[in-house]
Amino acid sequence: MSTFAYKNGQIIPNIYHYERTGTGADKKISIEFVDSEIKINNGAPIIWDGQFDNQLYRLDTQLKLAAGQKTFSYDLINSRGELRHYDLRVLGTETVDLPYGEIQGVKVKLDRKNSSRETLAWFAPELNYQLVKLQQFKDGDEQGEIRLKSFQLLD
Repeated sequence: MSTFAYKNGQIIPNIYHYERTGTGADKKISIEFVDSEIKINNGAPIIWDGQFDNQLYRLDTQLKLAAGQKTFSYDLINSRGELRHYDLRVLGTETVDLPYGEIQGVKVKLDRKNSSRETLAWFAPELNYQLVKLQQFKDGDEQGEIRLKSFQLLD
């Protein structure tokens, strides 16, 4: 769960909470973005220098794609409480076949330094640049895929 503010076209993180149980080892983390500090599980604070949490960079990606940006970078705190740097770049557009139906998607590659993982994501302009497909590969083998099944705008 991420809570955040949206001010002057910018996403500002507030609290990130992650909890996983039932598959593998249980995991839990809470991250607070307060003033100029980040507090992870109430530990010693670290300097907050514009980092996002593990989810908010995905929302910000939608904003950047809508603004026409083709390359951008993020520093974030992942679900393990570690600082990570991601570079994203647009590879082009293509038709994506989903349970939702066929839709045009902007294909984006997420580059991680010192990682054998590759992530590809498709964002649909006609759905406000919503993430509609994501594929994850490790050492060339697909590790997982998510695809949009339904979409509904709420009033």
